[in-house]
Amino acid sequence: MSDEPEKPLTLGLAHDRFLDAINNSPDDEPIDPEDAAEDLALQQEEIAAAQKHADENRALGLTDDEREDLWASFRDHQWIINVCNTVLAAILICPFHAALVAMSQRLAGPANSSTIQLFPDPIIWWIWPFFAGICFAWEGTILLWAAFGNARMARLYRIWAQKLTFNYKGSEFNAMGFNRWFMLLCVLPGGVATALALNMHATVGPTSITECGYAAKTCAVYPYSGVIRITRVAAHESSNGGTPLRLVLDFKDGRRWISNSWGDENDDIDPVLEKFLISRVGLPVNEADRIENLQPLESPRANQ
Repeated sequence: MSDEPEKPLTLGLAHDRFLDAINNSPDDEPIDPEDAAEDLALQQEEIAAAQKHADENRALGLTDDEREDLWASFRDHQWIINVCNTVLAAILICPFHAALVAMSQRLAGPANSSTIQLFPDPIIWWIWPFFAGICFAWEGTILLWAAFGNARMARLYRIWAQKLTFNYKGSEFNAMGFNRWFMLLCVLPGGVATALALNMHATVGPTSITECGYAAKTCAVYPYSGVIRITRVAAHESSNGGTPLRLVLDFKDGRRWISNSWGDENDDIDPVLEKFLISRVGLPVNEADRIENLQPLESPRANQ
């Protein structure tokens, strides 16, 4: 039978009790109409909440006891979902990273024996995959559960998780809502920012160095014919940590190219790259202990 007639009947009984409390109260026990009205409003709220709860149970196809038992089971076995999320996140991070590296190398073009390709610090291809893997893992776990397990249970778990909250410094947050907002506000913009860095690379060729920067920035060309000084800056220890061995090229137009602008800035210059640049520039190599100690060059105008 339908439960719809119960709601007006119950509300009517609550209203009758309200009128009886006013009209049939003992003389020595006066009734405050405002208090009685508040009691009626409270009863109506409780009835509405109970009706909403019953409607939700019908939508889920569960009785009240079945729903409580199932929700308790989800809470007790949440650690299993957490383990699955962790494993899936670790699995997702690797292909995300590999895809970024592959796209970066594809955009740089094919390498050959006469050129050396340099790329940004490898850490930039790990940042977005790390956060994306963590956020996508939850959705991926539920989809896999639905596809290869019990689809109904996966749907019920998702409904339960939508109401799951965690407390942080006295404030409650919805776990699923936090995950989705983090994806929207952090992972999505981070993905766009990472995509704009895919074309960043430098090609050390036979006659020049070509650098392509962030986003759609025009690639800069550094011809070896414009080099007026080449300096090997020694590695040394400092208060901020070790400084790697670097090669610095100064050009007559005032520009400067430093080898550790590409790759891991804490690594020494690749000996192959160093030998290649020295042979192409054709100038004697100066030695310095710090870039800051390099003597300033005369401006191009002063030489005219």
